[in-house]
Amino acid sequence: MQPSAFARRLKARADSLVAQRRYADAYRLMTRGLRRDSTVRAFRSFIRRTSAVVQIDSAGTAAGS
Repeated sequence: MQPSAFARRLKARADSLVAQRRYADAYRLMTRGLRRDSTVRAFRSFIRRTSAVVQIDSAGTAAGS
C-alpha cells in the first residue's frame, strides 16, 4: 500500500514528535490519521513501535511514582 501525501505529512509530523520524545502525541496523531485516511496503515510498524514505547514509558512513570 502506498501512503497518500496526507499520510506522509502525518508521518513526518509524528517523526518530529518522536524526536522530541513525545511518543504518546505521535501515537495519537497516527491513530487519528488512520481514521481519516486508510493509507496511514502503510506505517503500521511505526505505529506499533510507538505504541510499545508509550506503554513502556507509562509503566516506568507509574513505577517511579
